[in-house]
Amino acid sequence: MAFLSQQFSRLRFKIIGSLLLVLSISMTTALFGMWTYQQDKLLSMHHQKAMRTGLTIVAGLKYSMLQNNREAIQQSLEEMAAVGTLKEMSLLNKEGRIVYSSNVSMIGRNLDENTDETCKACHDEKADLHQEAVVFSGTAADHILRTVIPIENQPACHGCHAAEQKLCGILVIDDSLTGDYEILKTVTQRLALGGIVTFLVIIALISSIVTRFVSTPVEALMKGIKGIENGDFTTWVDVKGSGEFSEMADSFNVMTRALGRYIKEINSKTKEINTLYTIVTRMSETIDWHKIKNILVDLLYDILEAESVVLCFPVDVQGRRFEITWKEYGDKRHYHREYSTGAEGPPHPAVSKEELEQWLQGDFSQLFFSDDDTRALLPMKFNEMQLGLICAVKAGSVCFSHAEKKLLPDLIKHIAVSFANARLYNLATTDDLTTLYTKGFFEARIGEFENRFYQTGEGFSIMMIDLDHFKKVNDTYGHPVGDKVLRQIAELIRQSMRHGDIPCRYGGEEFVILLPEVKIRSAVNIANRLREKIANYTFQIEKIPPFKKTVSIGLSSCPLHATSADELVSMADEALYTAKQNGRNQVFFLPIVRREKQQN
Repeated sequence: MAFLSQQFSRLRFKIIGSLLLVLSISMTTALFGMWTYQQDKLLSMHHQKAMRTGLTIVAGLKYSMLQNNREAIQQSLEEMAAVGTLKEMSLLNKEGRIVYSSNVSMIGRNLDENTDETCKACHDEKADLHQEAVVFSGTAADHILRTVIPIENQPACHGCHAAEQKLCGILVIDDSLTGDYEILKTVTQRLALGGIVTFLVIIALISSIVTRFVSTPVEALMKGIKGIENGDFTTWVDVKGSGEFSEMADSFNVMTRALGRYIKEINSKTKEINTLYTIVTRMSETIDWHKIKNILVDLLYDILEAESVVLCFPVDVQGRRFEITWKEYGDKRHYHREYSTGAEGPPHPAVSKEELEQWLQGDFSQLFFSDDDTRALLPMKFNEMQLGLICAVKAGSVCFSHAEKKLLPDLIKHIAVSFANARLYNLATTDDLTTLYTKGFFEARIGEFENRFYQTGEGFSIMMIDLDHFKKVNDTYGHPVGDKVLRQIAELIRQSMRHGDIPCRYGGEEFVILLPEVKIRSAVNIANRLREKIANYTFQIEKIPPFKKTVSIGLSSCPLHATSADELVSMADEALYTAKQNGRNQVFFLPIVRREKQQN
């Protein structure tokens, strides 16, 4: 921008400088031409005047010479000099001596053509000896025009002059040019002064014109360019009047508005791409069903600047049960709960029971925004698989922007793909009967817990659960009833777990739970709560009388009992066996002393 400003200053200087040069040359040429012309004209006028006067004097001299009246000749010269404006008139003989002169002091003086300064102008070797008039300086401040008129020796003059003479004499007329030169000088000075004033006026006018019609518009355009350089595409260049600069300003304004729209669109697309990239990157970090829900809540909470984000995922479509995950404004924690549409009250203040029912019925197939655009319902669907319902509420009653509304459909598509993969993975790692994790999933996760312990020192505990006398249920009521008992036991386990605990079906009527970051005492408390919950639960299955069941639980903890996964499972299984041997319906873990003996 500084470079453009410097270039424009140079351009303006060149324009005004060029005009100044042209005007200066024009004025100098005009003054010089006028001076030369007037000087030549002045010399011509004085020369003609001197010639007329000289011819008149010559005629008078001839008459006086015929009369042989020398006094009349002198008197004629004096009178002519007095009457006219001539400075001096002298009559020279052939030897160059002044015989008669209007200046009496000059009579008898010889004018030597070689030594006299007044004669050198005509008799110089390079000078034309026949010129009739020449200008020379009489004094330092006086300019004299000398006119020389030869007086031919005619028959009438033979009385005084020999016939063989060509000339009777020479009439020299000196005319002062000082006054005329002063007038010419004064006129020239006044013309020069007037020219200078006119010149300054013209320069001021040109500068004003350049400033108004060139400088101001260009500076306005440069200011607009600087605004664009600083990223301000709302810059408006206002150039008054019409012409090329006005058209340039209009074109510039159209261009800036277009650029602003393009930049805004590019920024919007960039933001959209960055958002989608963030979604894909973050949700690609894991395929774990429980982790990916927390990641999604955090992403939507940050991207949409939401007040709350609620995820509703079906656990049992037939039973109309949902797992609800949410996060609230100003709270970094994630909340989880299970909800059945048969229960009283809404699953969350942002989502109504009726909306979940409508989603189950397939009424929410497209994004839905509330009338005030502060709340959005986002159904997730992958191919024909209904994944869940998301509700997002903007913070501070702010409306969803047009850009956000355009972004959300693509956002949901990417989220749906990630959740579909997680759901498929969840299905592959979930027991069909109880919907708890499988034994294979447990073995993979406990291996991860073991590696994490070696890397970070983070411990964990294992809870082995076995249903007491389950064979009696199968033998008495049949395997279908036994399957229903296992489903209800699994639901009781799920309700008793913290978020992040990993409940799995280990095989038959045996279950195992991974408790991350839980020491043995806390594990005992969790196990006892679960044991009491199951013991107090009444199993109500159609066509058979209600009954109760108990469980036995064995515990092991890393690093208290062991650090390897296999050894921890073995010790938890041994603790479970001991609990059953001690009378069932109890929690047991091996003492630390036993571990030390085994190591020894």
